[in-house]
Amino acid sequence: MYIQTFTIEIPYSMNYFERTFSALQFIESALRDEISGDEVAFNSAFSSFHFHRIFLAITGKTIKEYITARRMTEAARELIESDKPIIDIAYDYQYQTQESFTKAFRKYFETSPGRYRRNNIHLDGLYMNPLELDPQGPCSDSTFFFAGFVDKPGFHVVGLTQHCTT
Repeated sequence: MYIQTFTIEIPYSMNYFERTFSALQFIESALRDEISGDEVAFNSAFSSFHFHRIFLAITGKTIKEYITARRMTEAARELIESDKPIIDIAYDYQYQTQESFTKAFRKYFETSPGRYRRNNIHLDGLYMNPLELDPQGPCSDSTFFFAGFVDKPGFHVVGLTQHCTT
């Protein structure tokens, strides 16, 4: 039995945006490989649970949704731009059968891969292009994710009450 260990050196000063940017680059480089959310989190030096929440907050998609959308987009482009058999494209994007690929493709594009290719359909509005994040982010860590208490002067609250009987 062989156990391989990895050491990833990520400077402590890297903020959430830098790590998410790094994760997006990792995903893009591995679209044709088997990849899991845990691997993406590991490469970002976060726990899986924590990184899934960060990724969702920054990108608006879960890691799985993002990977699936990117794979579907690249597969759709390949269907139009090449004569490669659909089953080969399915295998390239980590689908084990043409049926599972067709099901996922139909769910995403509302048409089958064969019809998409035959009719030369371009659904650019549904394409998920790679996200381009500024590694520095729109704000610093201290203003993006951390909440704090704010002292406010006293104020009056006015409301109405209503009693209902059943």
